[in-house]
Amino acid sequence: MCDEIVKFAKTIGIEMIGFSKYYIDQDLKKRHQKKFALKYDVSFNYDPNLVCDPSHLLKNVDTIITIALPYYKTCKHLENLTKNEVYFSSSSWGKDYHLVLNEKLEQIANYLKKKYPNLEYVKCVDTKEVDDRFLAYKAGIGFFGKNGLLINEKYGSYIFIGSLLTNLTLDIPVYKQNNGCIDCNKCVLNCPNKAILKSGINSRKCLSYLTQKKGELSNKEKENFNNCIYGCDICMRVCPYNDNLNEGYHEFKPSGIEFINVNTFEKMTNREFKKVYGNLSGSWRGKKIVERNIKIYQEKIDNKSSMC
Repeated sequence: MCDEIVKFAKTIGIEMIGFSKYYIDQDLKKRHQKKFALKYDVSFNYDPNLVCDPSHLLKNVDTIITIALPYYKTCKHLENLTKNEVYFSSSSWGKDYHLVLNEKLEQIANYLKKKYPNLEYVKCVDTKEVDDRFLAYKAGIGFFGKNGLLINEKYGSYIFIGSLLTNLTLDIPVYKQNNGCIDCNKCVLNCPNKAILKSGINSRKCLSYLTQKKGELSNKEKENFNNCIYGCDICMRVCPYNDNLNEGYHEFKPSGIEFINVNTFEKMTNREFKKVYGNLSGSWRGKKIVERNIKIYQEKIDNKSSMC
C-alpha cells in the first residue's frame, strides 16, 4: 500500500514522502526536556512531553505519512535589493506553505478514504505540538544538520514538512537513518546570534524567532537585525548542502510582494496589509511586528549614515 501512496503522491507534485510507525522515542523526549530546562524553547506551542507523543492529537495513531516540498533559495530580486527595500525570508515566498501542505495532505487523506472508509487522520503542518522534523527523519526524508534543520540530499534544508497522522496499520519500508552532516561548522560560525550551541539550539536567540517575537525588543536582541524583516536564512545559505539548489515548488515562487519598499509600507493601513500580504506565511504576526522590524533596520541604516 505504501508504494501506491507514493505513486499517488507523485501525481499531485509530491516527490519527497515517507512513512513511520508511531512510538515515543525516549532519546527525543530527553532532548526536548533538556531544551525546556535550559530555556532554549520559544513560546509559540511547546510542551516537551506532548511534542514527542503524537497520540495526544490522534488517540489511535499508528502509521504516520510525512511529505516535504522544496522552496526557493534565492531569486534575481533578492540579489538586487536597493537600500530602501526589505524582504521576507524565502520561507515566506509565494503561497503560505501551511495552506499548500495542508491541501496536499488532505488530497492524500481523500485518496486513502476510498480504500479505507474508517480512516481517521490529523494533519500536522508546523502549528501542532509534534516534532515535524523528527517525523521526517524517521520517514527517511533527510538527516539533521548542526543547526537543527532537516537536510534532504537533493533539496538541502530548503524544504517544508507536513505529516498525516493516521489510524492505518501499514507495512512500512525500512529507511536508512544516516547522519550526513559533514561537520563543516559553517552554520555554527555564521549564526549572527550564536544560537547554535553544543548543548542544543537556543531558539530564543535565533534571529528568525526574534523577527517574530511580540512586543518591544532589547538592544541586544536588535543588534543583528538586517533587511530581512521576517526570518533568517543565514545558516541555510552557508550550508554546503544548499550550494547548488535549483527552483522550488511552483506555488512558492515569489510574486514580488515579498520585497517591500519601506516608503510605501509606511502609508499602508492594517486592512491593506492583510489584503496584500495575508497569503504569505510571514504575515501571521500582523503589520505591527513587520513595521517594528523595518524601523529597527532603518534606525541601523540611519546610525551608520550619521557616523560617515
